[in-house]
Amino acid sequence: MLIDANHLQLTLERRTILEDVSLHLERGEIYGLLGPNGAGKSTTIAILLGLHTPRAGRLSLFDGEDSDPRKMRLRIGVMPELESLYLRLTTPGEAVGLEAAP
Repeated sequence: MLIDANHLQLTLERRTILEDVSLHLERGEIYGLLGPNGAGKSTTIAILLGLHTPRAGRLSLFDGEDSDPRKMRLRIGVMPELESLYLRLTTPGEAVGLEAAP
């Protein structure tokens, strides 16, 4: 299994940030995390990338092939939502201006 996360829990500064999150992803699947602000999407990704260590639960990536978080980060692609719009795009010798909608 590509991602096998069971009952993950994360506590930071005595505050439960993530509670009982499970995620199972097979090789070849594409998965999106959707939810309101504060739902734990970014925190879940941070745990998968080894940026946070869960207080409870079990996590296995890539069938347990390697547990080094630095190596895991090279194999995981993340496309975060960006709240920005480039107001001025340029190409060699050409400028394209965009205006924000009212």
